[in-house]
Amino acid sequence: MNAKAPEMHSTIDPTGRLTGKVRPKYQNESTIDSIGRRNTAVRRIATAKRFCPEQMTELDAFLNNSEILSKLEKIIVNQPAWEVTKQLKENIKHYVAAAILSTSLISFRSTKTAKLISQKLLDLNLDLPENFRHNAAAVDKLEEAISEELTQRRGSIKKEICSSMSKNGGSNRWQRLPDNECSNIYELTRALVKNTRCSVTPELCARAAILRHAYQKNNGNDFWKQVDATIQELRRKGEGDKKMTARWVKAMLDQDCKKFSNGINVDPGAQESQSELQTEMDQLIENSQLASGGQDNSADDVLGSADQNRQGDEQSHADGSRGASKASSAHSSPQPEDGDNGNIDLQPSNIPLKVMVGLSDVLILDEIHAEASKLMVITQNHSRVTAGDAGWCPPPLGPC
Repeated sequence: MNAKAPEMHSTIDPTGRLTGKVRPKYQNESTIDSIGRRNTAVRRIATAKRFCPEQMTELDAFLNNSEILSKLEKIIVNQPAWEVTKQLKENIKHYVAAAILSTSLISFRSTKTAKLISQKLLDLNLDLPENFRHNAAAVDKLEEAISEELTQRRGSIKKEICSSMSKNGGSNRWQRLPDNECSNIYELTRALVKNTRCSVTPELCARAAILRHAYQKNNGNDFWKQVDATIQELRRKGEGDKKMTARWVKAMLDQDCKKFSNGINVDPGAQESQSELQTEMDQLIENSQLASGGQDNSADDVLGSADQNRQGDEQSHADGSRGASKASSAHSSPQPEDGDNGNIDLQPSNIPLKVMVGLSDVLILDEIHAEASKLMVITQNHSRVTAGDAGWCPPPLGPC
Protein backbone atom coordinates (compact mmCIF):
# COMPACT_ATOMS: atom_id res chain seq x y z
CA MET A 1 0.00 0.00 0.00
CA ASN A 2 1.31 3.43 -0.92
CA ALA A 3 1.92 5.80 1.96
CA LYS A 4 -0.13 9.00 1.79
CA ALA A 5 1.96 12.11 2.19
CA PRO A 6 0.34 14.65 4.56
CA GLU A 7 1.00 18.33 4.08
CA MET A 8 4.27 19.68 5.37
CA HIS A 9 4.05 22.95 7.30
CA SER A 10 7.67 23.03 8.37
CA THR A 11 10.45 25.15 6.91
CA ILE A 12 14.19 24.69 6.57
CA ASP A 13 16.41 26.49 9.05
CA PRO A 14 19.92 27.79 8.19
CA THR A 15 21.44 24.41 9.14
CA GLY A 16 19.31 22.63 6.56
CA ARG A 17 17.01 20.91 9.10
CA LEU A 18 13.22 20.86 9.05
CA THR A 19 11.72 23.10 11.72
CA GLY A 20 8.27 24.20 12.83
CA LYS A 21 5.58 21.66 13.56
CA VAL A 22 6.53 18.11 14.39
CA ARG A 23 7.19 16.19 11.23
CA PRO A 24 4.18 13.97 10.42
CA LYS A 25 4.80 10.24 10.59
CA TYR A 26 4.87 8.42 7.27
CA GLN A 27 4.18 4.75 6.83
CA ASN A 28 7.36 4.63 4.79
CA GLU A 29 9.91 6.39 6.99
CA SER A 30 12.66 5.89 4.39
CA THR A 31 10.79 8.30 2.10
CA ILE A 32 10.99 11.05 4.72
CA ASP A 33 14.66 10.32 5.25
CA SER A 34 15.30 10.50 1.52
CA ILE A 35 13.43 13.80 1.16
CA GLY A 36 15.17 15.22 4.22
CA ARG A 37 18.59 14.35 2.81
CA ARG A 38 17.62 15.89 -0.51
CA ASN A 39 16.43 19.11 1.13
CA THR A 40 19.61 19.33 3.19
CA ALA A 41 21.77 18.89 0.12
CA VAL A 42 19.78 21.46 -1.88
CA ARG A 43 19.97 23.94 0.98
CA ARG A 44 23.74 23.59 1.19
CA ILE A 45 24.11 24.13 -2.54
CA ALA A 46 21.89 27.21 -2.36
CA THR A 47 23.98 28.60 0.49
CA ALA A 48 27.17 27.95 -1.47
CA LYS A 49 25.65 29.77 -4.45
CA ARG A 50 24.89 32.73 -2.14
CA PHE A 51 21.11 32.76 -2.59
CA CYS A 52 19.52 35.92 -1.26
CA PRO A 53 16.80 35.69 1.47
CA GLU A 54 14.01 36.03 -1.09
CA GLN A 55 15.44 33.19 -3.17
CA MET A 56 15.80 31.01 -0.09
CA THR A 57 12.15 31.61 0.79
CA GLU A 58 11.07 30.57 -2.69
CA LEU A 59 13.30 27.52 -2.47
CA ASP A 60 11.74 26.52 0.87
CA ALA A 61 8.27 26.85 -0.61
CA PHE A 62 9.24 24.69 -3.57
CA LEU A 63 10.91 21.98 -1.49
CA ASN A 64 7.93 21.75 0.86
CA ASN A 65 5.23 21.85 -1.79
CA SER A 66 2.85 19.08 -0.71
CA GLU A 67 1.81 18.23 -4.25
CA ILE A 68 5.41 17.76 -5.34
CA LEU A 69 6.20 15.77 -2.19
CA SER A 70 3.25 13.48 -2.83
CA LYS A 71 4.36 12.77 -6.40
CA LEU A 72 7.94 12.21 -5.28
CA GLU A 73 6.83 9.78 -2.61
CA LYS A 74 4.78 7.78 -5.09
CA ILE A 75 7.85 7.43 -7.29
CA ILE A 76 9.97 6.23 -4.36
CA VAL A 77 7.38 3.94 -2.77
CA ASN A 78 6.33 2.32 -6.04
CA GLN A 79 9.87 1.27 -6.91
CA PRO A 80 10.06 -2.55 -6.93
CA ALA A 81 11.93 -4.18 -4.07
CA TRP A 82 15.48 -5.13 -5.00
CA GLU A 83 16.12 -8.79 -5.73
CA VAL A 84 19.34 -10.73 -6.23
CA THR A 85 19.92 -10.96 -9.97
CA LYS A 86 21.03 -14.07 -11.84
CA GLN A 87 24.41 -12.49 -12.59
CA LEU A 88 24.93 -11.57 -8.95
CA LYS A 89 24.02 -15.10 -7.86
CA GLU A 90 26.79 -16.42 -10.12
CA ASN A 91 29.29 -13.99 -8.60
CA ILE A 92 28.18 -15.03 -5.11
CA LYS A 93 28.75 -18.70 -5.98
CA HIS A 94 32.29 -18.07 -7.19
CA TYR A 95 33.29 -15.87 -4.25
CA VAL A 96 31.74 -18.24 -1.71
CA ALA A 97 33.61 -21.18 -3.27
CA ALA A 98 36.89 -19.26 -3.19
CA ALA A 99 36.31 -18.30 0.45
CA ILE A 100 35.27 -21.72 1.73
CA LEU A 101 38.19 -23.34 -0.13
CA SER A 102 40.67 -20.71 1.03
CA THR A 103 43.62 -22.29 2.78
CA SER A 104 43.72 -19.20 5.00
CA LEU A 105 40.31 -19.89 6.55
CA ILE A 106 40.60 -20.93 10.20
CA SER A 107 36.89 -21.35 10.95
CA PHE A 108 34.24 -22.78 8.66
CA ARG A 109 31.41 -21.77 11.00
CA SER A 110 32.32 -18.14 11.53
CA THR A 111 29.86 -15.35 10.75
CA LYS A 112 32.78 -13.28 9.51
CA THR A 113 33.07 -15.20 6.24
CA ALA A 114 29.67 -14.09 4.93
CA LYS A 115 30.34 -10.50 5.96
CA LEU A 116 33.73 -10.51 4.22
CA ILE A 117 32.17 -11.74 0.99
CA SER A 118 29.36 -9.20 1.26
CA GLN A 119 31.86 -6.40 1.79
CA LYS A 120 33.91 -7.58 -1.19
CA LEU A 121 30.89 -7.60 -3.50
CA LEU A 122 29.89 -4.15 -2.26
CA ASP A 123 33.39 -2.82 -2.89
CA LEU A 124 33.39 -4.26 -6.40
CA ASN A 125 29.81 -3.02 -6.95
CA LEU A 126 29.05 -6.12 -8.99
CA ASP A 127 25.58 -5.79 -10.51
CA LEU A 128 24.40 -3.62 -7.61
CA PRO A 129 22.26 -0.47 -7.94
CA GLU A 130 23.51 2.98 -7.04
CA ASN A 131 23.53 3.84 -3.31
CA PHE A 132 23.00 0.15 -2.53
CA ARG A 133 24.79 0.43 0.82
CA HIS A 134 22.10 2.81 2.07
CA ASN A 135 19.32 0.30 1.39
CA ALA A 136 19.36 -1.79 4.57
CA ALA A 137 16.70 -4.22 3.32
CA ALA A 138 18.64 -4.88 0.12
CA VAL A 139 21.92 -5.41 2.01
CA ASP A 140 20.13 -7.93 4.23
CA LYS A 141 18.95 -9.79 1.13
CA LEU A 142 22.49 -9.86 -0.22
CA GLU A 143 23.89 -11.27 3.03
CA GLU A 144 21.07 -13.82 3.17
CA ALA A 145 21.90 -15.00 -0.36
CA ILE A 146 25.58 -15.33 0.62
CA SER A 147 24.71 -17.30 3.76
CA GLU A 148 22.49 -19.65 1.77
CA GLU A 149 25.27 -20.27 -0.74
CA LEU A 150 27.74 -20.94 2.09
CA THR A 151 25.29 -23.51 3.43
CA GLN A 152 25.04 -25.17 0.01
CA ARG A 153 28.82 -25.18 -0.43
CA ARG A 154 29.44 -26.67 3.02
CA GLY A 155 26.93 -29.38 2.24
CA SER A 156 28.56 -30.26 -1.07
CA ILE A 157 32.03 -30.37 0.51
CA LYS A 158 30.88 -32.73 3.24
CA LYS A 159 29.23 -34.94 0.63
CA GLU A 160 32.45 -35.10 -1.41
CA ILE A 161 34.47 -36.03 1.69
CA CYS A 162 31.98 -38.79 2.47
CA SER A 163 31.95 -40.02 -1.14
CA SER A 164 35.75 -40.19 -1.23
CA MET A 165 35.68 -42.99 1.35
CA SER A 166 32.24 -44.55 0.91
CA LYS A 167 29.67 -45.64 -1.62
CA ASN A 168 25.92 -45.40 -1.48
CA GLY A 169 24.59 -48.87 -0.86
CA GLY A 170 21.00 -47.87 -1.54
CA SER A 171 18.30 -46.32 0.64
CA ASN A 172 20.82 -43.58 1.37
CA ARG A 173 22.92 -45.99 3.42
CA TRP A 174 26.62 -45.43 2.87
CA GLN A 175 29.14 -48.24 3.05
CA ARG A 176 32.78 -47.68 3.91
CA LEU A 177 35.20 -48.59 1.12
CA PRO A 178 38.52 -50.37 1.67
CA ASP A 179 41.35 -47.85 1.92
CA ASN A 180 42.83 -48.89 -1.42
CA GLU A 181 39.52 -48.13 -3.15
CA CYS A 182 39.13 -44.64 -1.67
CA SER A 183 39.90 -41.50 -3.65
CA ASN A 184 43.47 -40.32 -3.33
CA ILE A 185 44.11 -36.78 -2.13
CA TYR A 186 44.44 -35.36 -5.63
CA GLU A 187 41.17 -36.92 -6.80
CA LEU A 188 39.42 -35.62 -3.68
CA THR A 189 40.77 -32.10 -4.15
CA ARG A 190 39.73 -32.08 -7.81
CA ALA A 191 36.20 -33.04 -6.73
CA LEU A 192 36.14 -30.16 -4.24
CA VAL A 193 37.06 -27.55 -6.88
CA LYS A 194 34.70 -28.88 -9.56
CA ASN A 195 32.56 -26.12 -11.11
CA THR A 196 34.47 -23.41 -9.26
CA ARG A 197 37.19 -21.00 -10.33
CA CYS A 198 39.64 -22.60 -7.93
CA SER A 199 42.65 -24.73 -8.84
CA VAL A 200 44.22 -27.81 -7.29
CA THR A 201 47.30 -26.67 -5.36
CA PRO A 202 49.49 -28.37 -2.73
CA GLU A 203 47.98 -26.01 -0.14
CA LEU A 204 44.47 -27.10 -1.05
CA CYS A 205 45.49 -30.78 -1.03
CA ALA A 206 46.64 -30.27 2.56
CA ARG A 207 43.33 -28.61 3.41
CA ALA A 208 41.46 -31.56 1.89
CA ALA A 209 43.53 -33.93 4.04
CA ILE A 210 42.51 -32.00 7.15
CA LEU A 211 38.84 -32.16 6.14
CA ARG A 212 39.04 -35.92 5.61
CA HIS A 213 40.93 -36.39 8.88
CA ALA A 214 38.19 -34.49 10.74
CA TYR A 215 35.48 -36.59 9.07
CA GLN A 216 37.07 -39.84 10.21
CA LYS A 217 37.47 -38.74 13.83
CA ASN A 218 33.72 -38.87 14.43
CA ASN A 219 32.31 -40.64 11.36
CA GLY A 220 31.07 -37.33 9.98
CA ASN A 221 29.02 -36.35 13.02
CA ASP A 222 29.30 -32.68 14.02
CA PHE A 223 31.59 -32.44 11.02
CA TRP A 224 32.21 -28.68 10.86
CA LYS A 225 32.75 -28.41 14.59
CA GLN A 226 35.29 -31.21 14.25
CA VAL A 227 36.99 -29.42 11.33
CA ASP A 228 37.36 -26.19 13.28
CA ALA A 229 38.61 -28.13 16.30
CA THR A 230 41.19 -29.93 14.14
CA ILE A 231 42.53 -26.65 12.77
CA GLN A 232 42.76 -25.21 16.27
CA GLU A 233 44.57 -28.37 17.42
CA LEU A 234 47.15 -27.90 14.66
CA ARG A 235 47.63 -24.27 15.67
CA ARG A 236 48.07 -25.30 19.29
CA LYS A 237 50.60 -28.01 18.46
CA GLY A 238 52.52 -25.55 16.33
CA GLU A 239 52.93 -23.37 19.43
CA GLY A 240 52.85 -20.21 17.34
CA ASP A 241 55.78 -21.30 15.18
CA LYS A 242 54.85 -21.24 11.50
CA LYS A 243 57.36 -23.88 10.41
CA MET A 244 56.36 -26.24 13.20
CA THR A 245 52.68 -25.79 12.37
CA ALA A 246 53.44 -26.42 8.71
CA ARG A 247 55.16 -29.67 9.65
CA TRP A 248 52.17 -30.82 11.68
CA VAL A 249 49.99 -30.18 8.64
CA LYS A 250 52.55 -31.99 6.47
CA ALA A 251 52.28 -34.98 8.81
CA MET A 252 48.50 -34.99 8.36
CA LEU A 253 48.84 -34.80 4.58
CA ASP A 254 51.45 -37.57 4.62
CA GLN A 255 49.13 -39.72 6.71
CA ASP A 256 46.32 -39.24 4.19
CA CYS A 257 48.63 -40.06 1.27
CA LYS A 258 49.90 -43.18 3.00
CA LYS A 259 46.46 -44.42 3.97
CA PHE A 260 44.51 -43.71 0.80
CA SER A 261 47.08 -43.23 -1.95
CA ASN A 262 49.77 -45.87 -1.44
CA GLY A 263 52.32 -43.38 -0.16
CA ILE A 264 52.07 -40.76 -2.91
CA ASN A 265 53.26 -37.25 -2.21
CA VAL A 266 52.52 -33.89 -3.77
CA ASP A 267 54.90 -32.48 -6.38
CA PRO A 268 55.10 -28.66 -6.39
CA GLY A 269 56.21 -28.77 -10.03
CA ALA A 270 53.04 -30.59 -11.07
CA GLN A 271 50.58 -28.26 -9.37
CA GLU A 272 48.13 -26.02 -11.18
CA SER A 273 48.58 -22.28 -10.83
CA GLN A 274 46.40 -20.76 -8.14
CA SER A 275 43.60 -18.73 -9.68
CA GLU A 276 43.43 -14.98 -9.29
CA LEU A 277 40.17 -15.33 -7.39
CA GLN A 278 41.76 -17.76 -4.90
CA THR A 279 44.67 -15.38 -4.32
CA GLU A 280 42.27 -12.48 -3.87
CA MET A 281 40.16 -14.26 -1.26
CA ASP A 282 43.21 -15.68 0.54
CA GLN A 283 44.57 -12.16 0.95
CA LEU A 284 41.22 -10.79 2.09
CA ILE A 285 40.82 -13.50 4.74
CA GLU A 286 44.44 -13.21 5.90
CA ASN A 287 44.11 -9.44 6.30
CA SER A 288 40.91 -9.87 8.30
CA GLN A 289 42.52 -12.43 10.60
CA LEU A 290 45.67 -10.37 11.05
CA ALA A 291 43.49 -7.40 12.00
CA SER A 292 41.88 -9.55 14.70
CA GLY A 293 45.19 -10.91 15.94
CA GLY A 294 44.87 -14.20 14.08
CA GLN A 295 41.85 -15.17 16.17
CA ASP A 296 38.26 -15.83 15.22
CA ASN A 297 36.04 -15.89 18.27
CA SER A 298 32.77 -15.70 16.36
CA ALA A 299 32.70 -19.38 15.48
CA ASP A 300 29.98 -20.29 17.93
CA ASP A 301 27.17 -22.37 16.47
CA VAL A 302 26.20 -20.10 13.59
CA LEU A 303 25.16 -22.79 11.09
CA GLY A 304 21.71 -22.30 9.65
CA SER A 305 18.91 -24.84 9.80
CA ALA A 306 19.92 -26.24 6.43
CA ASP A 307 23.41 -26.87 7.77
CA GLN A 308 21.98 -28.51 10.86
CA ASN A 309 19.89 -30.81 8.67
CA ARG A 310 22.93 -31.70 6.60
CA GLN A 311 24.84 -32.72 9.70
CA GLY A 312 22.63 -35.80 9.73
CA ASP A 313 22.76 -36.44 5.99
CA GLU A 314 25.50 -39.03 6.31
CA GLN A 315 24.25 -40.50 9.60
CA SER A 316 23.28 -43.66 7.76
CA HIS A 317 26.85 -43.84 6.46
CA ALA A 318 28.12 -43.58 10.02
CA ASP A 319 25.72 -46.30 11.18
CA GLY A 320 26.61 -48.59 8.30
CA SER A 321 30.35 -48.17 8.57
CA ARG A 322 30.96 -48.09 12.30
CA GLY A 323 31.75 -51.76 12.50
CA ALA A 324 34.09 -51.61 9.52
CA SER A 325 35.87 -48.45 10.61
CA LYS A 326 36.46 -48.61 14.33
CA ALA A 327 40.06 -47.82 13.58
CA SER A 328 39.07 -44.63 11.85
CA SER A 329 36.76 -43.60 14.69
CA ALA A 330 39.78 -43.92 16.94
CA HIS A 331 41.75 -41.94 14.36
CA SER A 332 44.85 -40.63 16.04
CA SER A 333 46.56 -37.35 15.26
CA PRO A 334 49.58 -37.73 12.97
CA GLN A 335 53.05 -37.09 14.29
CA PRO A 336 55.76 -35.00 12.61
CA GLU A 337 58.51 -37.30 11.43
CA ASP A 338 62.30 -37.30 11.06
CA GLY A 339 63.52 -35.63 14.20
CA ASP A 340 62.91 -35.04 17.87
CA ASN A 341 59.95 -32.90 18.92
CA GLY A 342 58.56 -32.94 15.41
CA ASN A 343 61.58 -31.31 13.77
CA ILE A 344 62.21 -32.39 10.18
CA ASP A 345 65.72 -32.40 8.78
CA LEU A 346 65.32 -30.52 5.49
CA GLN A 347 68.03 -29.31 3.17
CA PRO A 348 67.89 -25.83 1.62
CA SER A 349 66.71 -25.71 -1.96
CA ASN A 350 66.06 -23.14 -4.63
CA ILE A 351 62.42 -24.19 -4.90
CA PRO A 352 60.44 -21.76 -2.69
CA LEU A 353 56.93 -22.75 -1.70
CA LYS A 354 54.24 -20.69 -0.01
CA VAL A 355 53.36 -22.51 3.18
CA MET A 356 50.07 -21.33 4.58
CA VAL A 357 48.89 -22.94 7.71
CA GLY A 358 45.35 -21.47 7.76
CA LEU A 359 46.69 -21.11 10.78
CA SER A 360 48.18 -16.50 10.17
CA ASP A 361 51.03 -15.26 8.24
CA VAL A 362 52.19 -16.46 4.85
CA LEU A 363 55.48 -18.30 5.11
CA ILE A 364 57.86 -18.72 2.19
CA LEU A 365 59.67 -21.94 2.97
CA ASP A 366 62.92 -22.44 1.03
CA GLU A 367 63.78 -25.64 2.89
CA ILE A 368 62.58 -27.95 0.14
CA HIS A 369 64.52 -31.06 -0.80
CA ALA A 370 66.49 -30.69 -4.04
CA GLU A 371 64.90 -33.87 -5.37
CA ALA A 372 61.38 -32.41 -5.22
CA SER A 373 61.03 -32.89 -8.96
CA LYS A 374 61.05 -36.66 -8.36
CA LEU A 375 57.88 -36.48 -6.31
CA MET A 376 54.34 -37.14 -7.35
CA VAL A 377 53.86 -37.04 -11.12
CA ILE A 378 50.41 -36.18 -12.35
CA THR A 379 49.72 -37.60 -15.80
CA GLN A 380 48.19 -35.49 -18.55
CA ASN A 381 44.75 -36.88 -17.91
CA HIS A 382 45.18 -36.12 -14.19
CA SER A 383 43.91 -39.56 -13.35
CA ARG A 384 46.99 -41.12 -11.75
CA VAL A 385 49.71 -40.24 -9.30
CA THR A 386 52.93 -42.07 -8.51
CA ALA A 387 54.95 -42.38 -5.33
CA GLY A 388 57.73 -39.88 -4.68
CA ASP A 389 60.34 -38.71 -2.21
CA ALA A 390 58.91 -38.56 1.31
CA GLY A 391 61.46 -35.91 2.28
CA TRP A 392 59.53 -33.05 0.72
CA CYS A 393 57.66 -30.67 3.02
CA PRO A 394 54.40 -29.77 1.26
CA PRO A 395 52.55 -26.52 1.85
CA PRO A 396 49.60 -26.78 4.28
CA LEU A 397 46.91 -24.09 4.79
CA GLY A 398 46.51 -20.41 5.84
CA PRO A 399 47.32 -18.07 9.02
CA CYS A 400 49.29 -19.51 11.95
